[in-house]
Amino acid sequence: MSQEPKYDRLTDICNHLAYGMTRKAACALEDVCTSTLRKWILDEKEWGEGSRYFGTMGKVERAEGQFLQAATMSVMDGIKDDPHLALKVLERRSPAEWSASRKITGADGGPVQVDVSASVRVADDLLARIGATPHE
Repeated sequence: MSQEPKYDRLTDICNHLAYGMTRKAACALEDVCTSTLRKWILDEKEWGEGSRYFGTMGKVERAEGQFLQAATMSVMDGIKDDPHLALKVLERRSPAEWSASRKITGADGGPVQVDVSASVRVADDLLARIGATPHE
């Protein structure tokens, strides 16, 4: 694959990104390695306006932003008529305030210590009563 930017390919990659595809998938459709796209972007970052790839990062980010804007607008339109969707959005945006699940930790934020020895003793006693071999 050519290392020189094919701006018609970059335009097509950006069109795919604007429809929500990942960079990897968008590049694959245009027969461009993701590493090549990264090189175009890195070259632009290193050389700025002097880079032959100048503008690549802006085009890529703009296309990704267009998709996020369209997706966000669609979700916001759906929230008006769907309280369950509204709750899902709130849970994802602010899980500490809106999520039904909670993270449980032990002392000082460490793992929760669980003592199962009493349960094992009960199970061993039951096994012994029915003639099975207790847990060792």
